[in-house]
Amino acid sequence: MIFFYIARFIDIIEIYHTIPFLMDFLGFVLAMGLALAQILTIGGNIERAFRSIGFTFATMVYLFISNYMGQKITDKTSNICERVYNSIWYDAVVSEQKLLLLIMKRRFYPLVLTACKLYVISLQNFGMILQTAMSYCMFMRQT
Repeated sequence: MIFFYIARFIDIIEIYHTIPFLMDFLGFVLAMGLALAQILTIGGNIERAFRSIGFTFATMVYLFISNYMGQKITDKTSNICERVYNSIWYDAVVSEQKLLLLIMKRRFYPLVLTACKLYVISLQNFGMILQTAMSYCMFMRQT
């Protein structure tokens, strides 16, 4: 029963926060790319360099925490299904077995947080965001 409450909670987060998640990630990629490009072009101004490095670090920490939490949601929900499968489900009442069957079917469709269904919030995609920011930085440096 708890699994269904978790699934409903994730659906509510998905409905109300999907566009802000996408705007966050797009904005942070652009901002981090610009800050990295600024770090590469700073001459001898140490104060500007520290400000840009601090901004880049804070942005990376924010993005990491967001993606880490999305990854934890995916991991925990898939662990719930594995625990149900490994339990002594065959000793349960038939009505409970049917509910457990529904939970085990959900394993094929893991709960994930997305940003407008375009970006799955996970640690793997955090690396992709960092690569995109670096590519954007190199593009800005060339122009």
